[in-house]
Formats: sequence, C-alpha cells, structure tokens
Amino acid sequence: MKTIKSSLRRFGVLMLLHSPFNIVRFTALASCFLIFTVPFACSSHKNGNERDFQDAFDAGESRSSILDNYTLDAVEGHQESESKDYFPSEVPEESVSEYPYPIPEIQEPLPFGFGIAKALLPLPLGINTAGFGGQSGEKSRFTVTQPATKAVYMPPEVRVIFMEGGYGRLVIARLDVVGITSPFRAEVVKKLFRLTGHDFTDELILSATHTHSGPGRMVQGFFEFLADQFFPELFDKVTSAVAMAVVEAYLNMERGSMGYVLAKDDLLHKDRRCENPPFSIPDMPVLAFKSKEGGLRALVVNYPIHGTVIPWTEHYLSKDVSGAIEQKIEETFDHPVMVMFLNSYAGDMAPGVTLPPELGEKDVTTVCEGFGNRAASTVRDAMAHVEYEEEVEISAKSMWVPLDRVSIGYEGDEFPYECGAVLCGASIKALCFEDASGPIVDLDKTCVGLCEALGMPGPEGTLITVGRIGKVAFATFPSEAVSVIGAEVCKVLGEVSGLGCLFVGYSQDYIGYSLPYDDFFYGGYEPQLCLFGPRQGEYLTSKIKELAEVVFNGMEKSESGGGALSPPALSYEPLQAEIGLECGKITKDTQALFGAFDTVVFAFYGGDPWLGTPTATLEVFDGSEFSPARRRNGTVIDSTGYEFLVTLDVDPPYKQSARERHFNWRFSFKVSREADLEPKMSEGVYRLRVTGRNANDNGVSQFTVFSSRFKIEF
Repeated sequence: MKTIKSSLRRFGVLMLLHSPFNIVRFTALASCFLIFTVPFACSSHKNGNERDFQDAFDAGESRSSILDNYTLDAVEGHQESESKDYFPSEVPEESVSEYPYPIPEIQEPLPFGFGIAKALLPLPLGINTAGFGGQSGEKSRFTVTQPATKAVYMPPEVRVIFMEGGYGRLVIARLDVVGITSPFRAEVVKKLFRLTGHDFTDELILSATHTHSGPGRMVQGFFEFLADQFFPELFDKVTSAVAMAVVEAYLNMERGSMGYVLAKDDLLHKDRRCENPPFSIPDMPVLAFKSKEGGLRALVVNYPIHGTVIPWTEHYLSKDVSGAIEQKIEETFDHPVMVMFLNSYAGDMAPGVTLPPELGEKDVTTVCEGFGNRAASTVRDAMAHVEYEEEVEISAKSMWVPLDRVSIGYEGDEFPYECGAVLCGASIKALCFEDASGPIVDLDKTCVGLCEALGMPGPEGTLITVGRIGKVAFATFPSEAVSVIGAEVCKVLGEVSGLGCLFVGYSQDYIGYSLPYDDFFYGGYEPQLCLFGPRQGEYLTSKIKELAEVVFNGMEKSESGGGALSPPALSYEPLQAEIGLECGKITKDTQALFGAFDTVVFAFYGGDPWLGTPTATLEVFDGSEFSPARRRNGTVIDSTGYEFLVTLDVDPPYKQSARERHFNWRFSFKVSREADLEPKMSEGVYRLRVTGRNANDNGVSQFTVFSSRFKIEF
C-alpha cells in the first residue's frame, strides 16, 4: 500500500506540472494508476496458475571519434545558443547554404558498401530508468518523480550500420532504450538533414533493444507518468548523439560484401504468456558484413528476448542482457567486430535459462554474461554456414499508418474508444490457457479510454518501414509483438518478396503490445497495454503487407493523410554542471595482491555525472611500461564492458541544494568471470587509469587518476 500511495503522489505531482489540468482528469488518471499497479512492459512468467509480475511497465575505443561532448558543437562554425534550439520545426531551404557532412543523392547504381559506428549515449548516472514505473527510491537532480539510478553496468550506447547498394540507402541505429517514439525519430531525421542535406525519412531505422534499465525522461504525453517528466536538454543531447553517430558511420563507408544465415536457439528465451498456448520461435537471423579485403567488420543478430534480467531494485543504468550478448559474440573473434543486437517479437519472450547448473543462483551480472555465452556459441556455430554476396540490393520505404477506429476496422460497439485505451481486463483475473474456459466475453469493453476517461489522447498514427538488404526482407514494428504476430509478419514478407525475414521490433515508434485478435480476449497483462485493442496486431500486419507490395512489386503506396508527430520544442535553460570537490583524490586504492576469486576495487573523487561517467581502463605492465590490457579480440578492457560495475556516492546528497559536492566514484571488477567458469585475466602486474571531466570556477577540464599497481596471482 505504501508503494501505491507513493506512486500516486509522484503521479499527481507530475500531472500538476502540466496544464490544462482539472480535478476530474486527475481523479480519472489516479483511478487508472491505482488499478494498474504493474509497471511498463511487465513480464508475466508461467508458473502454474500464478503469474510473477517481476519487471516493469514496459574513453576508450567505444567512444565516437567525431562525437565530442554529444552535442553538435563538433560542426564547424556552430555556436551554442542559450536555448540550444538548434533545429526550428521548419527550416527554409534557403537558410541552409552549406552542410557540414554532405551526402549526395544516388544517381546511378552503387556497389555494396557499409560503414559502422558506435558511441556512448550522453546519460548521467542518476537519471531514472524508463522500463520501470511506479517504483520508490531516492531521487537525484536528474529526476522529478522516479527514483534515480545508482550504478552503471554496460552503459547504454547507440550502434549504427550505414548501407548503400544499387539505388538504395539504409541506416540502422539501435539504441539501448526501452522504446523509440516517432517524435524522437523525427528529431534525429531533422538533425541529420541539417548535418548532411539528405532526407532520411524513408531510410532511417531507429530500434530499441528494450532494456528496461535504459534512460527515462525522453518522451512527452501519456508515458511521462512512467518515464518521468520530459527533459528537453537530455532529449536534445541524445538525439544529437544519434545523428552524429550516423554521420560517423557514413564517413566510415567501405566497399564489401554481406552474408546471411538463419541460426536457431530455443534456450535463450522462454514463453512467458500463459494465457495462450505455448509458442516460441527459435529463429536468429544473422547478417555479416565483410570488407573488400575479406575481413569481418560487423554482425547484426536478430532475436526476441525481453531486456529484464536486471530488476528495478538494482537501480542500474544498463544495456541489460543485449549488451552481454553483443560483447560475448564479439569476443569469439580474433579481431574487433561490431555486433548489433536487434530485438524482434519479444512481447511474450522472457529471458531463458543459460547458466551452467553448477553455478546455481548468481548475481544479475553473471546471469547476463551467461546469456551472452549462450548466444556466442549459437552464432559461432552458424558463422560456418554464412553465404556472402557482393551485389547487395538495398531498398527502404516508410509509411505513416493512421490509428483510429475506422482505419483499424472496428464496427459498432467493438472496442468503443475513439483514440485508444489501456487496462483492458485489468480488473478480471485471467487464467492460464489450460485452465481457462474460453475467451473473456466483451473484454474489449472493459478498458479505460484515453480520450473518454483520461482526456489524454493516444497517437493519431504510427510509422513502419519495409525494405530489402540483399537476400533478406525486413519490416519494422512499432510495438511489442508477441511471437504469433512475428510469425505472421515474416510469413507475409516471405510471400511477397520470396526472401528471408528480418523482423525489427521496438522500432520507429511505440504503441504498446500487439496480439492476435483471439488471443487478446484471453486477457492477462499484455491486453492491458495494447493501446488500440484486439485488431491492432492484424492491422499493423496488413499495413506491412501493403508496404511490402509497394517495395517489392511496385504497387502504388496509399496516402494516409497524416504524418509523424513533430519533435518537441527544445528551448531550455541548460543545466549547469556542479563542481566536484577534491577531484582526483583517491578514497580507496587497490590492494597489492589479488587472487582468482577476488574483486578489484578503486574509488576516488571525480566530477558531476552530468559531464559523463568516467572511464576506467585496465592497464598491464610488460616489464618496462604500462599499456591497455586487451580482450581476446583485441579490444581494450575498460568500464564500458561487462567486466566493470560503476557506482557513485554524492555528498551532500541531492536532496540538499549545493553548487559543490564530493562525487565519490567507485569502480569494481571480478578477476574471474563466474559465467565462464574460468579466470578472465592472466597473472601479471596491472593498474587502473581513469579519465573523466570535472567542472570548476573556470569551466570544465579533463582529469586522469591512476590506481597503485597491483598483482594478480593464482
């Protein structure tokens, strides 16, 4: 009861910050929130007739070389304005005389080429997560209604692959966030136009890994009471980071070839929805990108799994399981390869069981690594069967899909909500399929209408993209599709194109869950967050088929009469970094000797997390000098990988207003990785080198801190 009351209090504070607002609206919204005490994108695990709602309403070589401080300051001649309103909603063509990174239109067929890039997202430790709503905990100056994150484990990134082939161009950017919204994508498209002069409306795919430990505060409207109040400066910084990463991928373009193989794994995930018959798909499409010289550069791995290994109680800012999957696959190679994980139809797919049984119950970091090991084994075995081609045709088209009762196909009193609804069947106990007597009659009439009850309309439309990458047809999906919907979309793509299927879920936009029509009426958690009712899944599938006919068979694209939501206005007073006191002073040095089962710990006073999380690099002594220690694939071992956990203590605490604070950063890593059943590091002499930024009265400066040298001996 205490949790519900505190959640309602935060919800009320947030809603009172927005006008117009009245007591009637607040009463309806509060009632909605009281009924719906399960957080965003919650996972419901099968356990007999019981359901465990455990998740939520649903430095180094890793940094971009051209992305400096995650703003557009790197663009020549750009001057930072006080409001940071870089991109007005309408930009007359004559106002743009020169583009910093011009991208020409394709006038003649191009040989296949690709470029890759990745960059950390500019997120402060202390921002709240967006995958867990209605939780309690200590706040920070980066949150309003939601608890702050307390640790960084595999910090969120953007990863980009830029492709050209024939007359087509395609950009896939995956972000470690719980979901993408169409205004977020529209802002990135707008910034890319200002940078390149090219319109990426058709060609840009933004896909979320669906980590529930990704950042909040980047969405406006209905979902603010779950993701916390919209933070325009953070939105600006993150969309700028994404746009610049796309530019870097373009600058890294090289000619090469692409291969495809369909791997399979039925243990990485498990069916969590018990209200329908058991069903899961083991398919794991893998795209491989080689340079002209034959070196493997990148992989795309497509698989359905919920990013919920890390529970909300940890308060981690993290990639969750997808980050471990990417890094563990990368480590199977003898040279650097960028792996991009794309989530697919994970609406009913919880993480499976992958740890060796002798390990028993382990911490969440070990569990994440166990999933990574399993995925790495599956992909490694499949790589022997990849078939490459140098002539790779690229195409992509995007379409705005209207969301209203008439367009979706509702008649009479079926799902009688003009602009969407939530909580369908929330007050009805749903049984698992084997115990249910049948569908729940009139479940579609038990919802809370967004317009009718809340005065808060849902989106008027959403966005889908369909296209081709060589022998593979792809479709984006702006929703959490359950597996049956995923199977139907892939069937449609195969029938229209005759190609393999890449289902890019959680992409371009987010409108909740999508289920088959009949499945909706068996109730449970998923229908409660299906914003446009029982026909939403089949409607989106029909629109994907319609767009596929345009892409592959030359059919004329229908006009929807709508368009993507405009990005929000970004005028704001920039948040000032606080001064870090005694920056560089070591508060806990490393001990002299560590064994195979020890944990290395190093702590010091550093800078405000608004300036970024410091990066620790492990260095090894070769007898004459220290140099970065490297993983088996040649990449540097640093705190952006799964090896490190980073925490922060702030004094005075954020609840006290202050211009200066002690920011006590703590870095720790285990000598042995339990999921590997072997030591991670070789015996030898090491130290930690940490770099970061700190504010002082004269501005912002870089700092470097070294630990004492220490020995690892088994």
